[in-house]
Amino acid sequence: MEKIIKQRSYNLNNCEFPNDTNSLLARIFAARNINNLDEISSKLEFLEKYNSLKDINIASKIIAKAILNNKKIVIAGDFDCDGATSTTVAILALRKLNANVDYVVPNRIKLGYGLTPQLVDEAHKLDANLIITVDNGISSIEGVQHAKSLNIDVVITDHHLPKGELPKADAIVNPNQQGCLFKSKNIAGVGVIFYTLCAVKNDLLTENYTAANDLNMAEYLDLVAIGTIADVVTLDKNNRILVSQGIARIRQNICREGIKSLFKICKKDIKTADTADIGFYVAPRINAAGRLSDMSLSVELLISDDSEVTDDLANKIHRLNDQRREIEKLMLQEALEIANDTLTDVNEQHGIVLYKQSWHQGVIGILASRIKDKFHRPTIIFSQDSNDNNILKASARSIEGYHLQQGLLRINDENKNLLLSFGGHSMAAGLSIHADNLVTFTNAFNLDVKNNLDSSYLSKIILTDGELDTQQISLNTYDMVKSVAPWGKDFPEPCFEGTFLLHSKRIVKDKHLRVSLQSICDYNICFDGFMFNADVEKWSDHKLGKVKIVYQLDKTSFRNQDELKLKISYISHVLN
Repeated sequence: MEKIIKQRSYNLNNCEFPNDTNSLLARIFAARNINNLDEISSKLEFLEKYNSLKDINIASKIIAKAILNNKKIVIAGDFDCDGATSTTVAILALRKLNANVDYVVPNRIKLGYGLTPQLVDEAHKLDANLIITVDNGISSIEGVQHAKSLNIDVVITDHHLPKGELPKADAIVNPNQQGCLFKSKNIAGVGVIFYTLCAVKNDLLTENYTAANDLNMAEYLDLVAIGTIADVVTLDKNNRILVSQGIARIRQNICREGIKSLFKICKKDIKTADTADIGFYVAPRINAAGRLSDMSLSVELLISDDSEVTDDLANKIHRLNDQRREIEKLMLQEALEIANDTLTDVNEQHGIVLYKQSWHQGVIGILASRIKDKFHRPTIIFSQDSNDNNILKASARSIEGYHLQQGLLRINDENKNLLLSFGGHSMAAGLSIHADNLVTFTNAFNLDVKNNLDSSYLSKIILTDGELDTQQISLNTYDMVKSVAPWGKDFPEPCFEGTFLLHSKRIVKDKHLRVSLQSICDYNICFDGFMFNADVEKWSDHKLGKVKIVYQLDKTSFRNQDELKLKISYISHVLN
């Protein structure tokens, strides 16, 4: 699919930047609707206060009372990185408060997502008096009912969008529930439990509970940062503060031993840790345990203070991640074959639904992302439920312009009993259906996407921050851009466009493209460029000449000498 390159629009008229603000930074900020530098401050004092979270005072009092009365608290986690970090924050903070606490995490294949009745039974075996859900629970109506029938109190902490009826829990803390005034609606699950435990500490201090004096919630910001980055939530002002503070701790080596072990196994320098390191290296390994094995491996990795233990666990989940990659590679080949056979004209296809019985349930979410990126269409990938041959489970990923959760709500309202379960966000969701209803669902999904996705979103538009002068393509500019990180979803790291002379090229490891680019303004200046997973067939015999590229500034170090690299995301030949 040919892509459209478009510069981000910006207006400096309403901006209140200091006079000495770099002009390039000013336009980058303005293009992201940042009008003053306070909006990118990383100071903790600018964090949203927890008091505006609906029912947080009720939840904190329930948890504080359980601690004071030595009641058994069980954390009900989730099997992704946000869930693992959420579980770890809860366990560590409650242990610091001398709480009687344990945790359960559902097996993705056997139990599925959320606080199911089966997971409640696991908590009941641990003699739970109180269950606290993290990163789940807002849709767990049956699970909460079952817990109450066993005389177990339930506090839900979640950030997923409610579907309508809420579980009858003792308290629900979720910024996306109706009537919640908390401004940061994009907070991840780990952020919600972080705020909840801040409130618990405050309640215990009013009770003169001595252990509360020893709890410093800032110690867990490394985990909050990782969970927030991994869940690809919008980096609004509040999330940027949480991520920035967490990354600062990681860079200073003031972080969990398990995080140190992960950076070591990934061969990444922890002193220069950034959102890309976490998003592309650390988080996928934490997720691998939940995808292929037991997320408790990653929770124990993050909980442990013993470096030998964490090194061993990091090695195990590193190997699981390698297995995940091999499975993903095979599934992607199969999916592309199916797509080529079934999608006669992708331009006429509004949504994409693919299914194969053997696809691994733990990897279909990644596969949905890959297919979505390939065809730029909302995509749903089904596989067979391992516990019931009559049920299909799916992961869904969307593009800008189509809200998955709202789409599934419409499909559910218009097709009674078609969806057995569903839930998620605007850009990601999960669902299940009866196997016999695959064609019916596919038709319903395509119709909903057709009716609710403006066709203008179907063109793959690459937004850039414009062109750089030759002098601006420098390590100084790279350092300046990095100095105002973190970058992330809806606050994207700057990328630029430009036309260069392709001076030389070679294929690396059969899939990457390394190029030398000559400035068209000054032929004496060349830049090294690198493109991961390039279209090798297109470029292996491609003639040299003018090319249009979209790129980010990057840096490598060799023998203690920093070198500028252009990290290319798109390259196209320019006709003379």
